[in-house]
Amino acid sequence: MTLSWRDDGVTEQEVAAPPKQRQCLRCRTLFESAWSGERICTRCKGSHAWRQGTPVRSHPASGNSR
Repeated sequence: MTLSWRDDGVTEQEVAAPPKQRQCLRCRTLFESAWSGERICTRCKGSHAWRQGTPVRSHPASGNSR
């Protein structure tokens, strides 16, 4: 399979993929991601902190920790 790239760095395969439910890496809520690289929800992207580039504190990883 050959992937073609657009000017914005997104592959045509990523664009053609159907939307998928993903967990926002910032607030952990589920949202409909338009493409595989979209991991921050619209609400978080619209926040003042996101637009200002304010660092976010880490969330503990889910599952078993070692």
